[in-house]
Amino acid sequence: MRLFGSRVDDRRKGGDLDLLVELPHLPVDAPWQAARLEARLQQLLGEQKIDVILAGPENANWPIVQEASRTGIPL
Repeated sequence: MRLFGSRVDDRRKGGDLDLLVELPHLPVDAPWQAARLEARLQQLLGEQKIDVILAGPENANWPIVQEASRTGIPL
């Protein structure tokens, strides 16, 4: 899992919590699973904007996945 986006830039305050979850393969219901993880994290961390991107070989060429992989901080 990697944290990326505005939360990794000390010059920017706040912003949403952007997480890249790297998997060996994407589940068939990847959007549903990402939404479920976002909801669970909101329950644990409190109300805040959380974006979860599930990444696997199937979407490794997506620009957002490439950027998050390159700039994200491993958690």
